[in-house]
Amino acid sequence: MQRKDSLEEFRKEWEAFLRDRQHKISAPQKACCAMKSRDAGGKQYRWLLLVAQGKSKTLSRAERDEIRYHLARRCSRKEKIYAAIRFPKPENKVLVLPAERVLKRKRILAHKGGIPWGD
Repeated sequence: MQRKDSLEEFRKEWEAFLRDRQHKISAPQKACCAMKSRDAGGKQYRWLLLVAQGKSKTLSRAERDEIRYHLARRCSRKEKIYAAIRFPKPENKVLVLPAERVLKRKRILAHKGGIPWGD
């Protein structure tokens, strides 16, 4: 139950983060862990949200299927699909990676890069 709450919490935080950057938000119907946005310049994005429990994130079969689903159903070739992964360790941060790249990796590590994500 805690995992679901943290994913929902992250979804709200990420939505606020995008709105602060003048994105217009709309959520796809399939899942609460995905949302669409359009920036002020009209570029379209789809965000797949994931939460890690430690220093790395290994995608479950359901998460891989979810990423494949969204990649197959992008609205247009111009829509960019990214995975935003929140890590609590070693420091609270979010990594944003293209969804295709995340799908090819077995494990995503939090050791470099990312956006500081303070409490």
